[in-house]
Amino acid sequence: MKKVRMIAAMAALVILAGMAGCRKQENADAEELLKTIPSSASFVAVANIGEILEEAGCKVDDGKVSDTEQLRAAISRMPREKERRLLTLMLDGESGVEPSASAFFAETSGTYNAGILADPGKFKALVEKETGQRFTDDNGCEVAGNIAVKGNRYWMHIYSNSIDAATVNGFASLNEKQSFLSNPYGENLREVEDAIEGWGNIQALMGLGDLDFQTRALAQVGLQTIFKDAENIRFDISFDRNEMKAEVGILDSKGRHAKLLYPVSKVDVATVREIGGNAEVLMAMAIPNKFVSGLIKATSGQGASMLGIYAKLFSCVDGTTAFAATNTPDPSLRGVISTTGENTTDLSDMLNRTGLSVVKEGKQLKLTKGTVTGAIDVATAAERFKDAAAGVIIDGAALRKDSTASDIKDISVALAPYDGSLRLVVKAFAKSDKDRIILSLFK
Repeated sequence: MKKVRMIAAMAALVILAGMAGCRKQENADAEELLKTIPSSASFVAVANIGEILEEAGCKVDDGKVSDTEQLRAAISRMPREKERRLLTLMLDGESGVEPSASAFFAETSGTYNAGILADPGKFKALVEKETGQRFTDDNGCEVAGNIAVKGNRYWMHIYSNSIDAATVNGFASLNEKQSFLSNPYGENLREVEDAIEGWGNIQALMGLGDLDFQTRALAQVGLQTIFKDAENIRFDISFDRNEMKAEVGILDSKGRHAKLLYPVSKVDVATVREIGGNAEVLMAMAIPNKFVSGLIKATSGQGASMLGIYAKLFSCVDGTTAFAATNTPDPSLRGVISTTGENTTDLSDMLNRTGLSVVKEGKQLKLTKGTVTGAIDVATAAERFKDAAAGVIIDGAALRKDSTASDIKDISVALAPYDGSLRLVVKAFAKSDKDRIILSLFK
């Protein structure tokens, strides 16, 4: 969720830069921007400005965009004074940015935001006023701090105080075969229908995420064990007033959905419903015994791998496993693990050592620890796991230490079978049906 919020928030900063005027050119400008992104990019995201403006509650009339009191109120709640000031200035006047499409990408020299300028002069004037730095010419590229302008395009070097003019000139002079349009997935980003759509290389993204070596290795082994030729991801983010939806799919080296090496099952909603009561967190997953057996076989020649060790420990599992939990003040849990009914001793002993009370009832292991409470009604929320292979629902109050500060009702994350593969679906809901969840990204 943190990464989704980061991308959407960065998009919002650029989106609002062009609030003074808007033309419907999302598709054309998306293609033009892709031409300036190298084929070696490890991450590319394109924001559909018009779509996001509408979801922010802005009104578009004859090419002009007007903001709302709710938008300005959301900006006023942003914690960083510099961002609040910049966005307020952009709402109060023209910035020169063409609010049609905006691209974010990462490559060897860093992470960048790129966009089209309707009026380069106005844009440069605003940048100079706010940063105190003057644009200077460097081999045909005008540079001020971490922002560069060439023709009617700009580039911002995110997370840096400077930008290299030679690198920008290289971006601007790419031919189609050298650009991201030559990527097997590039064609899909020419036309962006959702708020944000993108692509990323899995290994590179794990590096950008600053994960430790052991975590990266475990994740890589897991992907290679479960998917055939899992190299990249594709993702999209959409908004529907009070709901945000993000979807991620695993792709192979040819840009197709990476096929699963093992069959998957779907969560049995009735089993989840049986847990009953309320909770802050509700988790469920379908684990067929054939899947566990396949993992044991696949990892048997890899020595003492963590994946192999856990696979053997869960060799008795077969069916839906679900847990309802409360994180604070005292972690509590209530749940069930469906099994084959045989060889459950090792798993039960391990769970007992973690402080859980385990009782075997038929082919199920019933788990309890403390008293589970929360705003999620388990019996009702269980329906949201329909057609999912695994998922989790987290109450908004559990997302922050100060529950009164959370404007999110809940967040759900699910893995669902799709085209012989799996896709990750993340949904977030605002507290009220009348609230626009996109405005929460300004916090």
